[in-house]
Amino acid sequence: MKRTPIQRRTPLKRGAPPRRKRPTPRTHKTVVRLTGESLEMLRLACYQRAGGRSELSGVSLFFKARYPGDPLAYDMAHLRSRGAGGGDTLDNVMCLAHEEHMAAHAGKFKLPMTYEDVPAWRKEMIRGN
Repeated sequence: MKRTPIQRRTPLKRGAPPRRKRPTPRTHKTVVRLTGESLEMLRLACYQRAGGRSELSGVSLFFKARYPGDPLAYDMAHLRSRGAGGGDTLDNVMCLAHEEHMAAHAGKFKLPMTYEDVPAWRKEMIRGN
């Protein structure tokens, strides 16, 4: 029995443009993503750099929360969010109290874009209150 080639239901158009190549997936090779112990080391370095105090209000913070939702618990806030391409580096994080971090996420105030801007940003925030 002779085999015949498969016939298309609709003929191919002559001169049709070639199919587009699929876009290459984005890879964040320059963005640092930490997990596990290395992320804990970053949290500790950020806490030590701030001297155990909030970099906004200067209030003393507890490294580990005493209870869920503890307002004086230490939160490591990303200046440029990870979703926006910010990495897990010491220049991209700052030490905030849990209440302050949640207020920043709620849009009550905006965090500075870089760590070098933190002193000027802090003065502006204190003047505004």
